[in-house]
Amino acid sequence: MRLDDARLCLDCEELHTDSECPSCGSEAFAFLKRWIKTTSTVRRAAPQPERGPANLTSRPVATSEQLDAWRQIVEGKAAPEPRRGRLIARGLVGLAAMGLAGWAWTRAGHKDDAPEGS
Repeated sequence: MRLDDARLCLDCEELHTDSECPSCGSEAFAFLKRWIKTTSTVRRAAPQPERGPANLTSRPVATSEQLDAWRQIVEGKAAPEPRRGRLIARGLVGLAAMGLAGWAWTRAGHKDDAPEGS
């Protein structure tokens, strides 16, 4: 297996080169070449400038998606639920609660209308 093609399954931590993990069938993976520099990537890469205080501002900034992926790999935790998904779930729970409250309200109203002898 070439390191340039190696993929790490984010679900079961299996190394593979397929589009799906052969162990668990997951399509969530990360290329190893993101963290491990191989000889072919080193040859293709431009020479790195010297590190110093002047070059600290020119470093690329990681996106929030990259940071979340890194946290998942390091900590082994699942990604937090998206805000939109949480909002929809809370709205559905609220609607269910309102429906139950309305049903209880109408049932309480029908008890008062029933004749006392029955």
